[in-house]
Amino acid sequence: MTGSGIDSGDLFEVILYAMIAGFVALRLYTVLGRTTGEEKPLKAPQQNDNSEDYAKRQPQQSVSEPSQQMQPTHFYGKFPEEVRAGLTQISEADSRFNLESFLKGAESAYDMILNAFWSARMDRLKPWVSDDVYLTLVDAAEKRDMKSIDNRIVGIDSCDVVAARLDSGMAEITVQIDSRLELADQDHPGHVVAERSRDLWSWRRLIKSNDPNWILTATESA
Repeated sequence: MTGSGIDSGDLFEVILYAMIAGFVALRLYTVLGRTTGEEKPLKAPQQNDNSEDYAKRQPQQSVSEPSQQMQPTHFYGKFPEEVRAGLTQISEADSRFNLESFLKGAESAYDMILNAFWSARMDRLKPWVSDDVYLTLVDAAEKRDMKSIDNRIVGIDSCDVVAARLDSGMAEITVQIDSRLELADQDHPGHVVAERSRDLWSWRRLIKSNDPNWILTATESA
């Protein structure tokens, strides 16, 4: 998403209930790092631009508060049996887990992580991604000499769970995110390419851990 201006304290709340499992795949490089950094930067939108920042259009969300009670398992009825079973196991193991809060947090995390990468603010990424993801992002950023990329998220059309499981106390959830992006066009400096993106982001957290943060462990193109 576009630069949301979230500081480290706000990021803690954003990720708290965002769960996203495995190895970074091609999409992380093509969507996050498809430009080389050699193209001319785009002009920042004027304050009176009709396409205001996506993040500014969103209501303020807080995902730090635990739910009042475990979410009823019948709420998961729309999901396939395997996903429903995984969400139920996670809810039973962690009474704080709330799917609605998780999905809102997942959208916010998508915004924060993409913007941190595009702006080469790698220090903002490390607490929220696995070592493999972090090293892949650093490598991609170094290939563009740590230059900022004028990409932005125009909007997120949908965000929903496509996989969930609890294995030996480790909760894992994968979400499918459909978004609209504007990417700097490396073939035509100063221009952008509109793209619809469908990504799978996987998050993991040890249920019994005192650390409330969920860690991004995998991304791929759907």
